[in-house]
Amino acid sequence: MCSSDLQSCPLTMSKEGVPTGFFFYASTAPENGSATAAAQAAAHVTLQVSSYAFGGGSQVYLELYEAPHDTTMYTPLSSLSSHCAVTEVPGVAQAVPYFTGNNFCSFNLPAGTNGWWYAALVPQGPATGSLTMTYAANVALPELSPTIAAGATIPDAGQWAGTTFRATAGQQVTFRASDYHSVDGQIFLVFYEPNGSLYGTLPPAASTCYFTGGGASCASVTPPAGSSGLWYAFLEPNGPAGGSLTLTMSG
Repeated sequence: MCSSDLQSCPLTMSKEGVPTGFFFYASTAPENGSATAAAQAAAHVTLQVSSYAFGGGSQVYLELYEAPHDTTMYTPLSSLSSHCAVTEVPGVAQAVPYFTGNNFCSFNLPAGTNGWWYAALVPQGPATGSLTMTYAANVALPELSPTIAAGATIPDAGQWAGTTFRATAGQQVTFRASDYHSVDGQIFLVFYEPNGSLYGTLPPAASTCYFTGGGASCASVTPPAGSSGLWYAFLEPNGPAGGSLTLTMSG
């Protein structure tokens, strides 16, 4: 078990059915602790497993607790990442994620999260072995402006990068990418209005902006009436790959 502020932790389960775990400190910056869409996006975290060494077909459940001594398992309201297998467990309101190899699970923690969490890994059946767990919060980027670009590097699978920008209702704002690199070829750019509501739709809908290289398939956003102020934007790589780019805006 790791009990420090380490971002990665090697874990060994040497006895059948005996769980171990990983403490991680999650801190987000939503507006006044409100549970808006932007606050929930800010609370997005990823738990990634690597160096997975268990017997073939074995499963290791991932259970999430809001405090080190909490006995009530937290089940995220949002959908678990499609890269995280899930199964129904009796007595649990939602499906519980599990690993059968190297992969990651992404969650939206409660808005206003600011403290220690505990991720318990519970081997199923006769499974014994070892793995390394890594905690990855959003990558924080500087505020964008027509004179300030944001260089974004997303190192871990499932991780997002977040930035802000100021816009006026009816004013078209254009975004472009340079120095682009992504293993899987797409990085979505998702917007939230100043009141925290989602602008448009989430990926992979066609109306969402995404970058596939030095340009953008959807480069412009026109804020609707009543939405002047500080906007939020999150870069979300498609699939398990990370990536890097330099984001610029004009308008």
